[in-house]
Order: sequence, then structure tokens, then C-alpha cells
Amino acid sequence: MSISRALGLGRGLRSTYCPDILEGKANVEWFEIISEDDMVPGGRPLAMLDRVRADDPIVMPGVSRSLASTDPLDVDYPRELKALAEPIEPAWVSDHARPAIGAPGEMKPRDQPAREEAWALYELACRRFGDVAAMIERDDNFPPFSELLGGLEQMREIAARAGAENSRSAA
Repeated sequence: MSISRALGLGRGLRSTYCPDILEGKANVEWFEIISEDDMVPGGRPLAMLDRVRADDPIVMPGVSRSLASTDPLDVDYPRELKALAEPIEPAWVSDHARPAIGAPGEMKPRDQPAREEAWALYELACRRFGDVAAMIERDDNFPPFSELLGGLEQMREIAARAGAENSRSAA
């Protein structure tokens, strides 16, 4: 599988949507898994990940065992992350920076649709950086799959509009 620097638009690979994804209804260029979800007993079977990654790149952000946390380093985490990444061969592995658990600014669940401010920020990023991989998602309160695809369509429209404006500016 050849992977370009700009993967395009992606979606979170959540078990709720696996039947739709495996039936080819996703219409995305890549999928995200949450690293920690697959490092625990009972996590998503690697066989399912293999089926998805045969057609689409996988990316692996870590979100709760942050390497950049102010908490002491969990020395098992990098080893577990490497063991998960080797068979999956993700397009990239990243880690969220977050404060210590319980500290001010601790991450809150993202369980609502993107607000207008998020769309405006995405448009600004498209204008500033051009064609880059992007994903807006929910971590909880999963809507119907068709609603998520509507959000992807909105992202495509914003990216196309920004790309057209960038082309006019460059001319």
C-alpha cells in the first residue's frame, strides 16, 4: 500500500460502524484507531483491523496514556504501542498532549456535532496548509453512520472551496 503525505479525509474506526465500513460504505481515505483501545484484552480483533487496512491506511493516535503528560512515564506504554503498531503498519503513530489526569484542562469527551467554530478553523487550516489529512469526529454519543458521512461531505466542500480560493490567489 502506497501512502502519500496527505492521506485525505478520515474517520474513526469504531465498532459501531464496522459492518458499514466492511461493506464498503465508508467513502473515506483512511481510518483512525485509538491505540489504547487495542492494547487491552478484549480490544478490537487484529483480524478486523487487517481487513480494513488491506484497503485503507490506519493511523494510531494515543489519547489517554500521553507521552507528553506531566504524569510520570508509563514505561510499558511505548513497548505496548510498538507491539500494536508492528502488525498494523500504520501510516503514522501520534500521541495527544494532555495535562496530568485531574489537572485543569483535562480532556473532555467530544460527543456533539462539530460547532461552527470548528468548521471555520478547518477552513482556515485548508487555506493555510492546503491538502492535508484531517478528521473531525465524536468520541462518544455516536450518531447514525449517514450523519457522519454528511460531515465528511461538508469537509470536502470546505476543502474544495479553500483550494479554489488558493488557486485564484496564486494566479
